[in-house]
Amino acid sequence: MYKLFLVEDEDIIRTRIRDNFDWEKYGFQFSGEAPDGEMALSLIEEVKPDIVVTDIKMPFMDGLQLSKLLKKQMPWVKIVIISGFSDFEYAKQAISVGVSEYILKPVKPTELAECLNKIKNQLDDDKKNIIELEKYEKTFQENLEILKERFLLETVMYGKTPAEIIEKAYSLELDLRARYYSVVVVRIDDNDLNEGHREYLETLKIEALIKTLISESRNILSCSNKIDETILIVFGDDAGLIESLTQNLADEVTSQGKSLISARITAGIGKICERLSDLKISYKGAVKALDFNFIFSEREVIAEEDISHLRIDNSGLKGINSARLTEFLKFARVEGIDDFLESYLSPLQSLYTTRGVFLRYTYINTILTASRFVEDLTGVAEETISAMKSLESDLTEIIDMRSLKIKISEILKSTLEFRCSRNFSKYQVQIEHAKHYIESNFQNPGLSLADAAGVANFSECRFSTIFKQETGYKFTEYLTKVRLAKAAELLKTTTKQAAEISEDVGYNDSHYFSYIFKKVNGITPTQFRDGIG
Repeated sequence: MYKLFLVEDEDIIRTRIRDNFDWEKYGFQFSGEAPDGEMALSLIEEVKPDIVVTDIKMPFMDGLQLSKLLKKQMPWVKIVIISGFSDFEYAKQAISVGVSEYILKPVKPTELAECLNKIKNQLDDDKKNIIELEKYEKTFQENLEILKERFLLETVMYGKTPAEIIEKAYSLELDLRARYYSVVVVRIDDNDLNEGHREYLETLKIEALIKTLISESRNILSCSNKIDETILIVFGDDAGLIESLTQNLADEVTSQGKSLISARITAGIGKICERLSDLKISYKGAVKALDFNFIFSEREVIAEEDISHLRIDNSGLKGINSARLTEFLKFARVEGIDDFLESYLSPLQSLYTTRGVFLRYTYINTILTASRFVEDLTGVAEETISAMKSLESDLTEIIDMRSLKIKISEILKSTLEFRCSRNFSKYQVQIEHAKHYIESNFQNPGLSLADAAGVANFSECRFSTIFKQETGYKFTEYLTKVRLAKAAELLKTTTKQAAEISEDVGYNDSHYFSYIFKKVNGITPTQFRDGIG
């Protein structure tokens, strides 16, 4: 219902118009009246009506003067002029000011009804247009944020020419022009997170923290590489300020994050660069710094500068511990050995640890870890790992990083092959049963690791380990994969809303469903259905 305000200096006419017209019948609420423009102005500003009906000739401030002021202060207000025959030319002037309609005196109810109906239709159209515009603006902004994030990710991870970066940034309303740049990578240790909603909630908390910390800075942009990693791009014209800003930002995120989540948060800082096209170099440096996390276990922020001139003694090799190697042996495949060793042995590349004692220490540590792993699978280490029979001679052959890598690669290959041979025949049937159960019951929001483990006749802990070994997925990763595949099918083949599909595939929380869908696919369910991206 639209609000209407009446301005008329003649009491009799004003009363007749006010009392003899059924306002509600035509969709209006009579919201006030005044005898002249001067008195009306302050009341109108307070009431904020949609329509003002005003006489044109009044004392103190006439209708034309009032209309001019209203169109400046409240341009959305529709104005109807009431005019006597002798005031017709004056009325035409009012229309040039922006008055919507005019009615000749004496005012007849039928004419007033016809006039107000016409204006009501205009207001309805205006309202629809505003809603459509707001909807379009919201969609545009959502898509713009997605495009910005993709652009920033592509820039830091794969690189572009300066011209390409500047041109694309301009089209996305981003100003990246500066003299210096640096990248900070914030990572949540997903090994510390529980499965399911907790991972989602803890990630949201850190994302919210980062948004708060950078909200007032135009020189910091963020994007998410994956669910547990956020990339921050810091830029400006003062190298010293950039260095200070990146360090403070990393310190704040990791220190404040401790009070928000239980998982460990670490941050890597890349070197400062002077070209936009070198952002990928700074990014790689930040990631490289994080790869030293298992050496600097007591530190939460590691800068690339910290590792470029690093010197350690024997105690520093504690960072190359058996836990990371054991994780690899549990879940990896033979094809992944080279990539793993590239990362696992990378700390030795830039340190003064290429002396024989450190290389041999790493080799012995690998043999001991692998032998314990084999024995845990009820195997015989000496039969599986041939290096155990030739340890003394092998140690004399390890003289550099290349020889160390070859020897360790042989150990890992034989250990992984042993694991696969033990698991394939022994657990394949149970795991296939569990997979079938998941694919048949994924619609159940309460489907849990315990349910699947029960089908396979394993304890939850044992099932979790074997399922990852056999499928390459954690339980929740596989469940999410099945659910999102079905969701994608429903989005493309039905007209159901995202909230309905969310329930159909086992998510009670449609916001969580949209979040996971976007994290995995890079776009929202609605954008997937519309073919965006």
